[in-house]
Amino acid sequence: MSIGIALQAKGDLTSALVSLKRAVSLDPRDAAAHYNLGLARFKLDDHREAEKCFREALRLKKPFPEAWVGLAGALEELGRDEEALAALDSALHEREDYVGALLNASLLARKLGRREAAVEYDRRALEIEPEHDYVHYRLGSLLHELGRLPEAEASYRSALALNPESVSIQLGLAAVLLAKAQKSEALALLFDIASREPNNAYARRCLGTGLRGVGYVARRPEEREVLLRLCMAEDVSASNLAPALVVALTNTPGFEQLLKCARRDDDPFVNVDPSVVSFLRDRLVLAALPRMPISSAPLEVVLTHLRRCILQRFALPSGWQDLESFVPAGFLCALAGQCHFAGYAFFASDDELDRVRAIRDALEASLIEQRPLESIEPALAVVAMYGYIDDLKGGERLLEQPAADWSTAFEAIAKEQFDNPRREREIAARVPAITPIRDAISLQVRGQYEEHPFPVWVGGLDRLGPDNIRALSERIRPEGPPLLRNPPVPMLVAGCGTGKQSILLALAYPECEILAIDLSLTSLAYAARMTEQFGVTRITYRQADILDLGGLPQRFSMIDCSGVLHHLSDPLRGWQILAGLLEPDGLMKIGLYSWRARSNIRAAAEYLKSVQVLPTPQGIRRARCAIMSLPEGHPAKDVSSLGDFYTLNGCRDLIMHVQEHQFTLPRIAQCLDQLGLRFLSMEVSPEILGRFRELFPGGGNARDLASWDRFEEKYPSTFIGMYQFWCCRSE
Repeated sequence: MSIGIALQAKGDLTSALVSLKRAVSLDPRDAAAHYNLGLARFKLDDHREAEKCFREALRLKKPFPEAWVGLAGALEELGRDEEALAALDSALHEREDYVGALLNASLLARKLGRREAAVEYDRRALEIEPEHDYVHYRLGSLLHELGRLPEAEASYRSALALNPESVSIQLGLAAVLLAKAQKSEALALLFDIASREPNNAYARRCLGTGLRGVGYVARRPEEREVLLRLCMAEDVSASNLAPALVVALTNTPGFEQLLKCARRDDDPFVNVDPSVVSFLRDRLVLAALPRMPISSAPLEVVLTHLRRCILQRFALPSGWQDLESFVPAGFLCALAGQCHFAGYAFFASDDELDRVRAIRDALEASLIEQRPLESIEPALAVVAMYGYIDDLKGGERLLEQPAADWSTAFEAIAKEQFDNPRREREIAARVPAITPIRDAISLQVRGQYEEHPFPVWVGGLDRLGPDNIRALSERIRPEGPPLLRNPPVPMLVAGCGTGKQSILLALAYPECEILAIDLSLTSLAYAARMTEQFGVTRITYRQADILDLGGLPQRFSMIDCSGVLHHLSDPLRGWQILAGLLEPDGLMKIGLYSWRARSNIRAAAEYLKSVQVLPTPQGIRRARCAIMSLPEGHPAKDVSSLGDFYTLNGCRDLIMHVQEHQFTLPRIAQCLDQLGLRFLSMEVSPEILGRFRELFPGGGNARDLASWDRFEEKYPSTFIGMYQFWCCRSE
């Protein structure tokens, strides 16, 4: 037998197996021989024979805790997890201080969804080996999942004291600190990790998520470098970074100088301050402007003033050389990118618009005369700061120009203004309708989103790794039944807009086949183009009205309808139709506007009605100026702090929508009852959930809408975006 054990240690499992079989045949009552033969078979993935060997060893010898642990491993591999955990408990009954059995039992209990039991196994292991940093780390993760944040923090700090260089422990601690709203320390940790390990995708994504809504001050150069990488990353949403990017852009001497010039109406290109030159060439400025909503009135003031000064200085004919004498080409194109991203929300005076029209006329003449395109790039960039350039007369040449033939600075404009619209037109021509659109309000809503698709988005998406439908159902419906489906699992995204949510769902649930519908062809085409960009293939886009979807023969395991029902003429009827499309044990996610949270949005909408502003592009610009000019304390003024206010399409969606219903949580409870649906869980950030648990320490109220109503009463702005919650059929 000793030879077999030695061969096994050397990794020669085949020879070890032969030697151990011989040992068993020589002495069939040798429990150790059966045990070691079981280990060899286990390592060779012969789990059924390994089980027989371990059971024979246990029959021959008592106590034999090691054999119980071996048996547990074989049973787990055979998919018999309950029996495996029972075997580990038997090992611990025979030997209470068996740390290996405790650690394995903790992992298995967690796998079975028994996290409280897993906590106890880990605690027992730490009583025996208190300096086991990995167990402290694992315990912290378990406690975090259970919402026991102070205990989770203590466990992570114990692990970090034992292993201060561990990035995994640092990331775990940062996640708990974020959930406890201790963002300063959490973000400092995450910035440090991202700076030291620029290729750590998980750290990058955690930081991107942690920065959501936080105006973090990046004081060190390396932190600005991290922000720059985040801004350019495809797995981080630039909109989440907007507050931090705004702080980074505005917390500079160059911005302060430009703001002074704007307020005095001075031309910053006369006696140019060196700090202004630095601002115009700042890599973070150039990266951020085309990718984010600026969400800052002072920054908009500066950019609007810079745009006007550039326009006033521009003369035809002109080359980059003339422009470079006062503004870098990279900044001019980045500013044009910001204006395009914002849907040209910045207000422009009549004299500016007259000058732009003159430049457009000259451009069109140059295009018709077949002048070299490189000679008109500057004029194209200047006009692109004020409006779309894909409709210029003679512009067919622009659409035919290969991307590589444009200058590096202009290439992004060409992609956004020529290539993307052309692709969207091709897609729109091929998207079929699966229902008619007959309802009067639905027709108006479709018209709004054909003119102003929302949200316009570029850049990355927040992705924290794939999930699966079964794990989701076990989290939000722990009492069952779990969603057990063979791929492809049918999912419906009812009202997909420009595709951000449908793409995120496809990335999160790779086993799903998604049908995504919307009223607006413009939005659907945008969504399909972005789906191509992210390489997602499991989404089918169709034009449809939820109110006419009842005849659809297909049923869905999961339905996502966020931010849509409240724009229908009859939200309850639309919700009822969706409920009819849900499989009996399916899951549904709903998003609805909150009456309480949107009081200032209502005030802004009512104010605009009182001054009779129309939802045309110029009307929306005037509306924005009117709201920003209101005195502090006016209830409508607060909307100027919201990100959607800083894009034309977002502003219309926010405060000038053709149809909007708002809900209270008691009203949602009534709707669920009428529809035969059951509330499962509110989808909120870890920070909000932590605050909820502070208000309700028992934690058992998170599935009670009345408790959430009490929470919202205490924190009325919690659901400023909307209520987002999961529900299922009651029966």
